[in-house]
Amino acid sequence: SSYGITPKHNEIKFANNDLEFSDSTGIDHNVFSYGLKKSLYNYMHGLCFEYGLQEWFDFKVPKTKIQPNFIEQCLTLDDDYLVKPTSKIVWIGSTPLLSSTTKSIKGKLISCTKATFYNKSDGYSIVLKEDVADWLIGLLDRIKFEYMTYVSIKEEYEKVIGNNFELFWYSKEVDLLRSDGLLVL
Repeated sequence: SSYGITPKHNEIKFANNDLEFSDSTGIDHNVFSYGLKKSLYNYMHGLCFEYGLQEWFDFKVPKTKIQPNFIEQCLTLDDDYLVKPTSKIVWIGSTPLLSSTTKSIKGKLISCTKATFYNKSDGYSIVLKEDVADWLIGLLDRIKFEYMTYVSIKEEYEKVIGNNFELFWYSKEVDLLRSDGLLVL
């Protein structure tokens, strides 16, 4: 629960559109209800796309960190960049040197692992939360000798780490690995 929110999973056979959750942050989520309903109604009718986030609420909300053209960028991704579930993933890069470090995320120090990879011409480093780094290093070691499919890696990541795999897969850290030995076949 990265944001203090823990979903309550119920056995649903058709769709899981509304998820119940517990929230340890103390935020009253009901205050967002009217603004979210109003913005969704307008969206569904093709109206008010030019409105800023603040215009939907009658109280101060933080500015969004998502770029205004984020959806457009997602829709125009090259097909080559997208991965089929059955794609084979192989690592032909080097074994990294690991060191412990910390990273400040929202003012909170998080224990991380710095993985430094060396190739014939130079080296580069990525910094990941310890649990993600441990999982990734183990994965790279396993797929150095035997491939895994994209979908099996995705399922394993989401089971072990518990976060959205696509956010990780399309991160700048994995982009670096793809440019230096993480092959998608």
